[in-house]
Amino acid sequence: MSDIKPRKMIVNVTVSSGDVTTATWNETDQVLALAVERNGNIVSAEAVESTIYYERPNKPKVLSKVHARRSGDFSPEQSEIVRGYAHCWAIDTSSEESFAGRFNVAALCAVDPAGTGEVDRVGGLLFGRTSGNPERYGWRRWIEFLLQSTDAEQRYAIIVDSELREISTMNDRRKPIHGDFFLPENFDMIYATADAAADQVFNKAIKAADRLSQEMRRSLQSEKNQRYFLDLIDEESHRPMVLFCSETAR
Repeated sequence: MSDIKPRKMIVNVTVSSGDVTTATWNETDQVLALAVERNGNIVSAEAVESTIYYERPNKPKVLSKVHARRSGDFSPEQSEIVRGYAHCWAIDTSSEESFAGRFNVAALCAVDPAGTGEVDRVGGLLFGRTSGNPERYGWRRWIEFLLQSTDAEQRYAIIVDSELREISTMNDRRKPIHGDFFLPENFDMIYATADAAADQVFNKAIKAADRLSQEMRRSLQSEKNQRYFLDLIDEESHRPMVLFCSETAR
Protein backbone atom coordinates (compact mmCIF):
# COMPACT_ATOMS: atom_id res chain seq x y z
CA MET A 1 0.00 0.00 0.00
CA SER A 2 1.41 3.41 -0.97
CA ASP A 3 2.29 5.80 1.86
CA ILE A 4 2.22 8.83 -0.42
CA LYS A 5 -0.21 11.36 0.99
CA PRO A 6 -2.90 12.80 -1.32
CA ARG A 7 -1.54 15.76 -3.26
CA LYS A 8 -3.37 19.03 -3.80
CA MET A 9 -2.60 21.92 -6.15
CA ILE A 10 -3.22 25.65 -5.82
CA VAL A 11 -3.01 27.76 -8.98
CA ASN A 12 -2.66 31.54 -8.64
CA VAL A 13 -3.17 33.59 -11.81
CA THR A 14 -1.94 37.20 -12.00
CA VAL A 15 -3.89 39.34 -14.47
CA SER A 16 -4.45 43.02 -15.18
CA SER A 17 -7.37 44.90 -13.69
CA GLY A 18 -10.57 44.12 -15.60
CA ASP A 19 -9.33 40.85 -17.11
CA VAL A 20 -11.56 37.78 -16.79
CA THR A 21 -10.00 34.39 -16.02
CA THR A 22 -11.60 31.01 -16.73
CA ALA A 23 -10.30 27.50 -16.02
CA THR A 24 -11.51 24.33 -17.76
CA TRP A 25 -10.73 20.82 -16.53
CA ASN A 26 -10.87 17.97 -19.07
CA GLU A 27 -11.55 14.86 -16.98
CA THR A 28 -10.88 12.48 -19.87
CA ASP A 29 -7.51 13.91 -20.87
CA GLN A 30 -6.67 15.14 -17.34
CA VAL A 31 -5.86 18.57 -18.76
CA LEU A 32 -6.39 21.94 -17.05
CA ALA A 33 -6.77 24.86 -19.47
CA LEU A 34 -6.53 28.50 -18.36
CA ALA A 35 -7.81 31.43 -20.40
CA VAL A 36 -7.58 35.18 -19.75
CA GLU A 37 -9.96 37.47 -21.62
CA ARG A 38 -9.57 41.23 -22.11
CA ASN A 39 -12.17 43.22 -24.05
CA GLY A 40 -13.38 40.06 -25.75
CA ASN A 41 -9.89 38.92 -26.74
CA ILE A 42 -7.82 36.07 -25.30
CA VAL A 43 -4.55 37.36 -23.81
CA SER A 44 -1.77 35.87 -21.71
CA ALA A 45 -1.81 36.08 -17.92
CA GLU A 46 0.94 38.18 -16.39
CA ALA A 47 2.02 35.14 -14.39
CA VAL A 48 0.76 31.74 -13.24
CA GLU A 49 2.06 30.17 -10.03
CA SER A 50 1.22 26.60 -9.07
CA THR A 51 1.89 24.98 -5.70
CA ILE A 52 1.68 21.24 -4.96
CA TYR A 53 1.26 20.29 -1.30
CA TYR A 54 -0.30 17.82 1.11
CA GLU A 55 -2.16 18.44 4.35
CA ARG A 56 -0.52 18.03 7.77
CA PRO A 57 -1.93 18.58 11.30
CA ASN A 58 0.08 21.78 11.88
CA LYS A 59 0.40 23.29 8.38
CA PRO A 60 0.47 22.10 4.75
CA LYS A 61 3.72 20.64 3.42
CA VAL A 62 4.74 22.38 0.18
CA LEU A 63 6.33 19.91 -2.24
CA SER A 64 6.91 22.23 -5.20
CA LYS A 65 6.17 25.72 -6.48
CA VAL A 66 6.44 26.71 -10.13
CA HIS A 67 6.31 30.25 -11.52
CA ALA A 68 5.18 30.56 -15.16
CA ARG A 69 5.55 33.95 -16.82
CA ARG A 70 2.53 33.49 -19.09
CA SER A 71 -0.51 31.25 -19.47
CA GLY A 72 1.05 29.19 -22.26
CA ASP A 73 3.96 28.16 -20.03
CA PHE A 74 1.71 26.69 -17.34
CA SER A 75 1.10 22.96 -17.02
CA PRO A 76 0.09 20.76 -14.06
CA GLU A 77 2.46 18.11 -15.46
CA GLN A 78 6.08 18.59 -14.38
CA SER A 79 7.43 16.55 -17.31
CA GLU A 80 5.73 18.99 -19.69
CA ILE A 81 7.19 21.96 -17.81
CA VAL A 82 10.66 20.44 -18.17
CA ARG A 83 10.17 20.08 -21.93
CA GLY A 84 9.43 23.81 -22.10
CA TYR A 85 13.04 24.58 -21.16
CA ALA A 86 16.25 24.02 -23.11
CA HIS A 87 17.73 22.60 -19.89
CA CYS A 88 16.70 22.22 -16.26
CA TRP A 89 19.08 21.70 -13.32
CA ALA A 90 18.71 21.01 -9.58
CA ILE A 91 21.08 22.52 -7.00
CA ASP A 92 21.40 21.50 -3.35
CA THR A 93 24.00 22.34 -0.69
CA SER A 94 25.26 20.07 2.10
CA SER A 95 26.94 21.78 5.07
CA GLU A 96 28.73 20.66 8.22
CA GLU A 97 31.08 22.11 10.84
CA SER A 98 34.43 20.30 10.86
CA PHE A 99 38.09 21.08 11.60
CA ALA A 100 37.10 24.49 12.99
CA GLY A 101 35.53 25.41 9.64
CA ARG A 102 32.37 25.09 7.60
CA PHE A 103 32.31 22.52 4.80
CA ASN A 104 29.85 23.41 2.01
CA VAL A 105 29.28 21.42 -1.18
CA ALA A 106 26.71 22.78 -3.65
CA ALA A 107 25.90 19.90 -6.01
CA LEU A 108 24.38 20.24 -9.48
CA CYS A 109 22.27 17.62 -11.28
CA ALA A 110 20.79 17.87 -14.79
CA VAL A 111 17.25 16.80 -15.66
CA ASP A 112 16.62 15.01 -18.95
CA PRO A 113 15.11 17.77 -21.18
CA ALA A 114 12.86 15.14 -22.80
CA GLY A 115 10.89 14.94 -19.54
CA THR A 116 11.61 11.27 -18.81
CA GLY A 117 12.50 12.03 -15.20
CA GLU A 118 16.07 10.77 -15.58
CA VAL A 119 18.65 12.83 -13.68
CA ASP A 120 22.40 13.04 -14.34
CA ARG A 121 25.03 14.07 -11.81
CA VAL A 122 27.13 17.04 -12.92
CA GLY A 123 29.40 18.00 -10.01
CA GLY A 124 29.88 20.12 -6.92
CA LEU A 125 31.22 23.50 -5.79
CA LEU A 126 33.41 23.47 -2.67
CA PHE A 127 33.44 26.52 -0.38
CA GLY A 128 33.59 27.59 3.24
CA ARG A 129 31.48 29.65 5.60
CA THR A 130 29.37 32.42 4.04
CA SER A 131 27.82 35.41 5.79
CA GLY A 132 24.31 34.31 4.82
CA ASN A 133 22.56 31.23 3.48
CA PRO A 134 25.23 29.14 1.67
CA GLU A 135 22.51 27.81 -0.65
CA ARG A 136 22.17 31.22 -2.28
CA TYR A 137 25.91 31.59 -2.78
CA GLY A 138 25.94 28.14 -4.45
CA TRP A 139 23.02 29.07 -6.72
CA ARG A 140 24.81 32.21 -7.87
CA ARG A 141 28.10 30.51 -8.67
CA TRP A 142 26.49 27.59 -10.51
CA ILE A 143 24.28 29.94 -12.56
CA GLU A 144 27.31 32.08 -13.42
CA PHE A 145 29.10 28.91 -14.54
CA LEU A 146 26.11 27.80 -16.64
CA LEU A 147 25.90 31.21 -18.31
CA GLN A 148 29.22 30.45 -20.00
CA SER A 149 27.60 27.74 -22.14
CA THR A 150 23.90 28.71 -22.35
CA ASP A 151 22.09 30.60 -25.11
CA ALA A 152 20.52 33.96 -24.26
CA GLU A 153 17.66 33.12 -26.66
CA GLN A 154 16.79 29.89 -24.81
CA ARG A 155 14.98 29.42 -21.49
CA TYR A 156 16.42 27.52 -18.53
CA ALA A 157 15.27 26.49 -15.05
CA ILE A 158 16.98 25.96 -11.70
CA ILE A 159 15.33 23.72 -9.06
CA VAL A 160 16.13 24.60 -5.44
CA ASP A 161 14.87 23.52 -2.01
CA SER A 162 15.48 26.67 0.05
CA GLU A 163 14.07 30.19 0.46
CA LEU A 164 10.50 29.20 -0.41
CA ARG A 165 9.12 32.61 0.58
CA GLU A 166 11.71 34.43 -1.54
CA ILE A 167 11.40 32.43 -4.77
CA SER A 168 8.69 34.65 -6.27
CA THR A 169 10.59 37.90 -5.65
CA MET A 170 13.79 36.40 -7.08
CA ASN A 171 11.89 35.18 -10.15
CA ASP A 172 10.48 38.67 -10.64
CA ARG A 173 13.98 40.16 -10.29
CA ARG A 174 12.81 42.28 -7.36
CA LYS A 175 15.44 40.69 -5.09
CA PRO A 176 18.95 39.47 -5.92
CA ILE A 177 19.94 35.84 -5.44
CA HIS A 178 23.20 36.78 -3.73
CA GLY A 179 25.05 40.07 -3.36
CA ASP A 180 24.24 42.16 -6.43
CA PHE A 181 23.56 39.13 -8.65
CA PHE A 182 20.00 38.84 -10.00
CA LEU A 183 18.49 35.84 -11.74
CA PRO A 184 19.18 36.13 -15.51
CA GLU A 185 16.14 37.06 -17.61
CA ASN A 186 16.06 33.69 -19.39
CA PHE A 187 16.24 31.65 -16.15
CA ASP A 188 13.40 30.61 -13.84
CA MET A 189 13.66 29.25 -10.30
CA ILE A 190 11.51 26.31 -9.23
CA TYR A 191 11.06 25.21 -5.62
CA ALA A 192 10.94 21.51 -4.75
CA THR A 193 11.60 19.66 -1.52
CA ALA A 194 13.87 16.64 -1.17
CA ASP A 195 12.31 15.38 2.07
CA ALA A 196 9.31 13.76 0.35
CA ALA A 197 8.58 10.76 -1.81
CA ALA A 198 10.22 11.41 -5.20
CA ASP A 199 7.03 10.80 -7.16
CA GLN A 200 7.42 14.01 -9.18
CA VAL A 201 10.22 15.06 -11.55
CA PHE A 202 11.27 18.13 -9.55
CA ASN A 203 11.35 16.26 -6.22
CA LYS A 204 13.38 13.45 -7.78
CA ALA A 205 15.87 15.95 -9.20
CA ILE A 206 16.40 17.87 -5.97
CA LYS A 207 16.67 14.60 -4.05
CA ALA A 208 19.43 13.50 -6.45
CA ALA A 209 21.27 16.81 -5.90
CA ASP A 210 20.86 16.44 -2.13
CA ARG A 211 22.31 12.92 -2.25
CA LEU A 212 25.23 14.02 -4.42
CA SER A 213 26.07 17.01 -2.20
CA GLN A 214 26.16 14.82 0.91
CA GLU A 215 28.24 12.11 -0.76
CA MET A 216 30.77 14.64 -2.05
CA ARG A 217 31.00 16.42 1.30
CA ARG A 218 31.63 13.18 3.18
CA SER A 219 34.27 12.03 0.71
CA LEU A 220 36.09 15.39 0.75
CA GLN A 221 35.75 16.24 4.43
CA SER A 222 39.35 15.82 5.53
CA GLU A 223 42.09 18.08 6.86
CA LYS A 224 44.04 17.87 3.58
CA ASN A 225 41.12 19.63 1.80
CA GLN A 226 40.68 22.40 4.35
CA ARG A 227 42.04 25.01 1.93
CA TYR A 228 38.89 24.63 -0.18
CA PHE A 229 36.63 25.32 2.80
CA LEU A 230 38.14 28.46 4.33
CA ASP A 231 35.73 31.16 5.49
CA LEU A 232 34.76 33.48 2.63
CA ILE A 233 36.16 36.93 3.43
CA ASP A 234 35.10 38.57 0.15
CA GLU A 235 32.13 36.69 -1.33
CA GLU A 236 31.99 38.89 -4.43
CA SER A 237 35.50 38.02 -5.59
CA HIS A 238 35.71 34.45 -4.25
CA ARG A 239 35.59 31.61 -6.78
CA PRO A 240 34.85 28.12 -5.40
CA MET A 241 36.60 24.91 -6.37
CA VAL A 242 34.61 22.93 -8.96
CA LEU A 243 34.65 19.12 -9.18
CA PHE A 244 32.77 17.23 -11.90
CA CYS A 245 31.37 13.72 -12.11
CA SER A 246 29.61 11.68 -14.81
CA GLU A 247 27.71 9.05 -12.81
CA THR A 248 23.95 8.83 -13.49
CA ALA A 249 21.86 9.50 -10.36
CA ARG A 250 19.37 6.79 -9.46
